[in-house]
Amino acid sequence: LTLGISEAAVSQHMAVLKRVGIVNVSRHGYHMHYELNREALENVIAAMNQWLERLDNVKTCHEPDSCKFRLDDGSRGCLYKNVTRRKGSNS
Repeated sequence: LTLGISEAAVSQHMAVLKRVGIVNVSRHGYHMHYELNREALENVIAAMNQWLERLDNVKTCHEPDSCKFRLDDGSRGCLYKNVTRRKGSNS
């Protein structure tokens, strides 16, 4: 398999995946063997699915004057803020 990046770059990427628990590593002589951590990947997929559900809710959350979207703490929140800038304002 050709990745199109150097062996050192692959090693650095794999070190990050190891550090965050996505892969498990074992040494066999001079070689490192990497195995995907299924539980960690399932957790990543579950978190991504939660964000996708939130994205679907944001698309349908708007009413004329308020947002029905609720944040985890129960407060109202919206990813689409109506910002009006006054002429000459930097904010």
